[in-house]
Amino acid sequence: MATEVRVPTLGESVTEATVATWFKKPGDKVAQDEMLCELETDKVTVEVPAPAAGTLGEIVAGEGETVGVDALLATIAAAGAVAAAAAPAAKPAAAASSGASVDIMVPALGESVTEATIATWFKQIGDTVAQDEMLCELETDKVSVEVPAPAAGVLARIDASPISQWEVSTGRWIGLTFLSAAAFLCLPRMFQVMVVENSEESHLATASWAFPLYLLLMSLFVIPIAVVGLDILPAGSNPDLFVLTLPLSAEQNGLAMLAFLGGFSSATSMVIVAAIALSTMISNHIVTPIWLRARGQGAT
Repeated sequence: MATEVRVPTLGESVTEATVATWFKKPGDKVAQDEMLCELETDKVTVEVPAPAAGTLGEIVAGEGETVGVDALLATIAAAGAVAAAAAPAAKPAAAASSGASVDIMVPALGESVTEATIATWFKQIGDTVAQDEMLCELETDKVSVEVPAPAAGVLARIDASPISQWEVSTGRWIGLTFLSAAAFLCLPRMFQVMVVENSEESHLATASWAFPLYLLLMSLFVIPIAVVGLDILPAGSNPDLFVLTLPLSAEQNGLAMLAFLGGFSSATSMVIVAAIALSTMISNHIVTPIWLRARGQGAT
């Protein structure tokens, strides 16, 4: 029984390619994953590996011919080719059924292309996947490549996520800390709370321990959300929305709505306090002096 060699997925919006070079001739022995031919598109060059070990039989699409996605390129046949082809394919399935993990590696990206960016994950950790079901999409400067599942099973872990490449930028951390400290003095709502509404010195004694405790308690919630979001959600997800996208990805719509209402009420309260502070400043320093001067009394 012959094993078919077909045109792989060529990337988004790419539907056909030209057979540039055959590295093997009919009758040549080939090993599994050995490169058989090279396809060229207007965006990228793609090498086609052998799906199984055996002997190259008929070459259906010769050099210079234009072929579409999934078109038949050649066949591989030999004595014992069925067993040779079935054995490698059975290993991932056996590993999946026995509970062993199957690694998903980055496929060949084409000539002179050595790296790619993960654009989208179609599956999340814990999702059930079928063999050859698309897991994620990779993007290069030339083409987009979809990565299929080598075996059926459950997606256990996503190693290629921002959390695996996390690096603390000292300069950025210092800059954000400085801006946060400056916000206490510059933002109207902070001025309102710290200066205008701070009518007794005893409030400062309470704030000296209550406010750091408040920040610590908030961090206990923020850090796990950030870590889990970077590990589970697709690359490029907005970290500011993790509190919403995490429950939505787990289909917990009620929890997502509760988080949204909490954030909305918090934002509304900040707007109200800022509006009060600004109106007080404008009234005391602009409107009232102009009104007194217009009446000839002057500001005192």
